[in-house]
Amino acid sequence: NCLETTRAEADANYAVGPVYLATRTDWVNIANRWWEFMPRVHGQYPHLLAEMYAFTMAAADLDLKFALTSSYMVSDPGTSSLTEAWEWIDRLASAKGPRSVCLGADEEGSTPFATRDRDVAALPVTLHYCQRYTMADQFFGKRKVP
Repeated sequence: NCLETTRAEADANYAVGPVYLATRTDWVNIANRWWEFMPRVHGQYPHLLAEMYAFTMAAADLDLKFALTSSYMVSDPGTSSLTEAWEWIDRLASAKGPRSVCLGADEEGSTPFATRDRDVAALPVTLHYCQRYTMADQFFGKRKVP
């Protein structure tokens, strides 16, 4: 029941963003509960992220804990979130130079695909396209694609 979920449990199991993987049965259950929760959540929080909060509340209510992988995704380079892989990227770039980030692994190919171990340099495979990005003279945003 999501009403009994503690803050620590929510942070450890439900503070998630894309990419989501689940079985068909779990998706059907989540979708039904999400649909049920959405009007009440939006009524209390009529803002952009209401659907995300209703989604995570639905998963918590069904006791469907997510396996979180902090090396899988990046979004805002200015974030201090531990759920994004910037720490790995910064560490790898400092140790082996900026080009090493684009190469994806060291000489032995030992960069893991995903890990929660912050002593290992894993690289993200997903850009969460929720921010605005600029590179050279190009601007990219989820509401304005060049």
